[in-house]
Amino acid sequence: MRAAATIVTRVKRLVTLLGGVLLAMAGAGACGGGAPFEAKAGGGTSSGQGGSANSGAGSAAAGNAGEPTHAGGAAEGQAGQPSEATCTQDEECGADESKCAHHACIDAVCVIQTLPEGGPCEHGTCDGEHHCAVSTCDSGEQDGDETGVDCGGSCELCPDGQGCGSAMDCLSGVCQAEHCQASTCSDGTQNGAETGVDCGGMCPLRCSLNRGCATAKDCAVAAGDLAESVRCLDSVCTSTKPPADGGAPRYWQDFAPERLVNGPESCSATDKLCLVGNGSSYAMSGIGTNGLYRPVTKALLFTAAGAVGGAGKFDGTLCMTRPGTDLSFLNQGAITGMAWVKTTRAKAPWESAIIGGFNHYFLALDANPASQRFLTALATTQAAAFDYRSAAGLGSIKAGEWHHVAAVYSTTAGKLSQYVDGKPVQSFDLSGTTSTTPVSVFIGCRKDAATAGQFFIGSLDEIVMYPRAVLESELTDYVRRTKPAP
Repeated sequence: MRAAATIVTRVKRLVTLLGGVLLAMAGAGACGGGAPFEAKAGGGTSSGQGGSANSGAGSAAAGNAGEPTHAGGAAEGQAGQPSEATCTQDEECGADESKCAHHACIDAVCVIQTLPEGGPCEHGTCDGEHHCAVSTCDSGEQDGDETGVDCGGSCELCPDGQGCGSAMDCLSGVCQAEHCQASTCSDGTQNGAETGVDCGGMCPLRCSLNRGCATAKDCAVAAGDLAESVRCLDSVCTSTKPPADGGAPRYWQDFAPERLVNGPESCSATDKLCLVGNGSSYAMSGIGTNGLYRPVTKALLFTAAGAVGGAGKFDGTLCMTRPGTDLSFLNQGAITGMAWVKTTRAKAPWESAIIGGFNHYFLALDANPASQRFLTALATTQAAAFDYRSAAGLGSIKAGEWHHVAAVYSTTAGKLSQYVDGKPVQSFDLSGTTSTTPVSVFIGCRKDAATAGQFFIGSLDEIVMYPRAVLESELTDYVRRTKPAP
C-alpha cells in the first residue's frame, strides 16, 4: 500500500513541478488542485494554495496570481516546489502522530501522506484533521474493526443479517456467508436459549448426559426412567443412578411412589398393596412389628423429601422385604451395601437397621447422640460370628441430616471397609466368602428367626446392593451426583 502511495505521490510531484513552471510562465498561478500535502525545504516551508505563492522576504508585492514577486531577496520556492533537497529518508521528516497521516521523504522532499476523511484506521476512522478517531460503536456507520454497522469486532454482537467474521460476532452464534443468521435447533451450534448444541432451552430435543443444562428440565430422561434419574449439576446433565461401570447393582430400591401397585399380578397374593423394585421387578411386602405381612399405602410409606426424588418413610412400625426371593448374596467373595439415610430417632433403643438379613448381612445406625455410629455386620465362612463392626466415635451421622453410608467387603483385599458421605472412615480385617444360609433382604428392620426388630425411624433412599466391591472413586462420585440440597 505504501509503494502504491509513493508512486502516486511521485507522479503528482512531477505534475506539480511541470505545472508550476508552465503556470508561472503563463502568469496563471501555481499548482492546481492536487492531493493535499506539505513540502518542507531549506529550513522553511513553502506552501501552494489556490494559485498564490509567497516569497521568502516577509513582504508581498503586487503581481499576477501565481507569479512570485521578489522583494528584498530571492524567492525560496514555488508552491509545492522546494528550492533544494531537504531529506534522504522518512525518519528525517518527523514522527507520525496519527495512523491517518504519514511523514515520508519523496524525491528528497518531506511530504505528509494522508488518508481520506472517514477512512478506516486502527479501532476507528480518520477525521478532517487527519487524526484517528476511535470508534464509539454508535456512529451509524461500519468503521474501525466492526463487521457490521456499529456491531461485531470490539463492538456489541451483531443481530441477524449484519456482517460477521466469525460466530463470535453474532448474537445468534451463527455466521454463514459473512452474515449473521438466525439460530435454529439444527444448526450444529449452541446458540439462542439452548443449553447444549441444538438441545435444551426452547429446543424440543432434551440434552443427553454430560451436555449443558440450566435446570433438570433441559436433560433427557431415558425411556422407563423417572425424572429423578437426571440432575442439572454444575450446568451439566448428570445421572443419579448407582455406579454400573464395574457391574450393575443386583438390588436397587429408590422408593418412587409410582412403583406402588395393586393386585397379585405383580406382587405376592398375600398383599393388598406392594412395592415393585427398580430394575428387576421383584415384589415387595410390608412387615409389621409382629413379623407378619401388612398392607402398604402411599401415605404410610412415602415422603417427597428424599435424597433423590421421594424417599421411604419409616415410623418404627413398618419395614419392607421381598418375600420368597434370594437376595442373600450366597458364597460371594465381595459385596457392597449402601444407602442415603436420615434418622429421626429421639430415644432408646437407638439402633435402627437399614439393611438386615438373619445371620448374614447388616447395615445399621446408632442414633445415640453420644456415639452416632454407623454399624456393619457380615458373616463369612472364616468369621461366622455376626458381630457389629462400627466406626466408633465418628460423630457424623447426625439426626435430622441426610448422610450416605456404605460398607464394602472384599476377600481379595481381606477388608470390610466403611464409608460415610463417600469418604473412608473405618476398615476391619475380614476374609472368606459370604454365608450360605439363604435369607431374604429386609429394608428398615432386621429379621431374627420369626420376629422382626430394630425398626428404623426416619427416611431411607437409594438402597443399593452389589455382588462386587465398589471402588472408593465410584462411591465418591456417586455421592457427588446424588447429594441432597442442603
